[in-house]
Amino acid sequence: KKRGKCGSNAAAKNAAATAAEAAKPRITVEDEEDTLELLLMNVQRALCRGTVMFLTALNQTKVLERPNYKFISNELNFSKRFESFKLIRRPEPLAFADFSKGTDFTAVAPETLLSSASEMYKTARSLLENINGKSAQKQIKDDYSSISNEDATKLIKVCIGNSLFLHKLSQIQTGTTEKCP
Repeated sequence: KKRGKCGSNAAAKNAAATAAEAAKPRITVEDEEDTLELLLMNVQRALCRGTVMFLTALNQTKVLERPNYKFISNELNFSKRFESFKLIRRPEPLAFADFSKGTDFTAVAPETLLSSASEMYKTARSLLENINGKSAQKQIKDDYSSISNEDATKLIKVCIGNSLFLHKLSQIQTGTTEKCP
């Protein structure tokens, strides 16, 4: 009787394990493609945020001057630039006042902007390396991938280059010129 019970317990455990395995959601190729798309959107977001902070830091440190338009105001320039999106009703288009408020970094110190921009480029680089890792595993065919391995590598180089420029700018800002590690 003991053997029968042990055997039935083992069979019951195997059946339970098989049922648990069947209940697990299977990750399909489409799921992997969606994950890649989400990663790529996060890369683009980090790159955009890093670039805005980088340019703002360059403006604040007087390395780069914001253009002063003679024949058009900043508000009219904004309106013309986003005019094509007026046909899209939802979400409501961004107003110039909201844009100005969202891009006003005058209260933020240049050092903070430089470190934040650097973090954004590090985040983008990390996500791109993750994308390259998924591509290396060949989980998604090249024809269905939203970014090629080559393009991801080029963007990684952009992140590295911008991080180096940010480091150099922060050295200039603080007055130190020590060598990069």
